[in-house]
Amino acid sequence: AAFDQGAAASENAGIGNNVPNELSIGGYDTGPTSDDIDLTLDPANPGAFQPVTLTIDSDYIDLNRHNETWLVNGIKVAGGIGQLSTTVQTKNYGQQITVSILVQLETTTLTKTVTFEPEDMTLTWEAINSYVPPFYQGKKLPSREGIIRAVAIPNFTLSSSVPFDPSTGVYNWQRNGDVVPDATGYGKDSFTFQNSNLRMTENVDVTASDTGDSVEAEQSVDIPISDPKIIFYQQDPVTNLLEPSAIDSLYFTEKNATVVAEPYFFSTTSGDPNSLGFSWTMNDNPVSIANANDAQTLTLQNPGGSGTANLGLSITNPNSVFQQASNLLSIVFNSK
Repeated sequence: AAFDQGAAASENAGIGNNVPNELSIGGYDTGPTSDDIDLTLDPANPGAFQPVTLTIDSDYIDLNRHNETWLVNGIKVAGGIGQLSTTVQTKNYGQQITVSILVQLETTTLTKTVTFEPEDMTLTWEAINSYVPPFYQGKKLPSREGIIRAVAIPNFTLSSSVPFDPSTGVYNWQRNGDVVPDATGYGKDSFTFQNSNLRMTENVDVTASDTGDSVEAEQSVDIPISDPKIIFYQQDPVTNLLEPSAIDSLYFTEKNATVVAEPYFFSTTSGDPNSLGFSWTMNDNPVSIANANDAQTLTLQNPGGSGTANLGLSITNPNSVFQQASNLLSIVFNSK
């Protein structure tokens, strides 16, 4: 959020004022000032229509012994002895809020002021090398040791109402709580990394600000790591197109039926699923693939009569021992 802290005293805490806990500087006594009051926001970079808790603290003044008055845009919202915090609601993007805290001491009133406005930033991510079939319309999910790219899209204005150019921002990236120095810096609005096989969730946090550090926004996201999957489909014998619904069993009475296995969320460098290792079985017996360039597809012959069988498939990734999946398809056949 864009914010600016200011400080003022309703009366000068002049030299020689009789104020408790005075400091002695150069032989003269000087009382506390608003600089001795620390003000924090939680969250530090709030968004629009979000509750923000403001808290004051001091190593010099015992604030619990004094009366504090909280003003939001000049209107009192809280007050009392030891009133060290209050919660306010931010407005829409671009709308500023000014919060002032008046601390009544014995001989003076100190004023601490902060002005801030909500700032917007979107943090998106994609699994770069995760394979899904072309007809899949969902989001690609990363598997263990998959490559992930996070992209920050800040959307706020500078003090001059000029839209912020994301390419001119300063970005600070953290991964699982650790700062990433190589990804942090001017214009670095994206961060690419490979999942560790020990983590099933990746947390990414980014802070974006302008070069003058006058506006700032922060966003965080948890990225789930998924296990690869195998989903079976039946191929239409006339059009050779896949039926739209996944199948977990197959019943056929024709001379043959074609099954297509689609791997999901395996990491492939070329986007070709045939770079993976396919091992088909029928009732636990290995099945040879006629076309090694199309290991996904298996045509089943009807042996005549009636019966059942279990078609199994295991897929492994030669580039990652942690990416593997298996599935079974129940088959019922009958002759007309």
